[in-house]
Amino acid sequence: MENIKDYIESGILELYVLGVTNKKENEEIEKLASSNIEIREEIKHISTAIEDYAKQKAVAGGAGGLLTGAIAGVFIGSAQINIPINKKFDKFE
Repeated sequence: MENIKDYIESGILELYVLGVTNKKENEEIEKLASSNIEIREEIKHISTAIEDYAKQKAVAGGAGGLLTGAIAGVFIGSAQINIPINKKFDKFE
């Protein structure tokens, strides 16, 4: 594997957390995460940041509550990516 810092900075982990990586990429990331604490910590950090952002942008539901389990739209450039705001990456905790 290349330098871990370069791998983290490549953006592949963000794509993984958003659920847009393919099966081969998922397997590679999960293998790396199982043996590298920096990768695991970065996945947790990204997941938490996206979840916090989605909660901040969530639409208020009935009785003033958030629509939990709803899909939050995140705009990256001009593309919208829908992510479930309750998605967790428990396998890395």
